[in-house]
Formats: sequence, C-alpha cells, structure tokens
Amino acid sequence: MAVEGYNETVFEIEGDRDHWTVSTGQSAWRNRLFKLAEEHPEEVKCIVRNEDGSVLFHVPKSWLTVRPPKKMNFTDEQKQAASERLKAARGRYSG
Repeated sequence: MAVEGYNETVFEIEGDRDHWTVSTGQSAWRNRLFKLAEEHPEEVKCIVRNEDGSVLFHVPKSWLTVRPPKKMNFTDEQKQAASERLKAARGRYSG
C-alpha cells in the first residue's frame, strides 16, 4: 500500500556524488530498499524514515542504470517446448 498522498518514487543524483538519493512512499520500493540495506549495510543507507511512512535512502551510484529491456526472439520450436514445460509444471501442482 502506498503512503497516503505520496505515491511516487524519485531517484536523484547531484553533481559528482557517489550515491543516488532515493525517496519513496511506494511499499514495493520501500521493501526492496530495506532488504538491500539489510543485505548490504555498508552500501545502502536509510537516511530518513518519515512519520507518513515514506523513506529516503542513499544507494551507490554504480548500482543504478537506465536501459531498455532485452528482447527475446524465440523460434516456434522454442515456444512450443516452453509451452509444454509450463503445461507439465501446472499439471504437477494442480489438485
């Protein structure tokens, strides 16, 4: 659930700093950042926890990139094989 009135996530970098400042009220990003801070306490720091539930973190500059998603080009045979694997997996987990 997003923080009431603050349903955005902002990534900001200023000048030659070695970190991004991430501000968010979105629960998915908050959870992800807290998990990263727990796993990497030397690199990811929670700077502020606001009363409204929003947070401010510092994340290493090298951790964030902007790139388009990879395009996957499958042959018809690969698609068919994947379909069969999925059907088999669904069969194993259904009632």
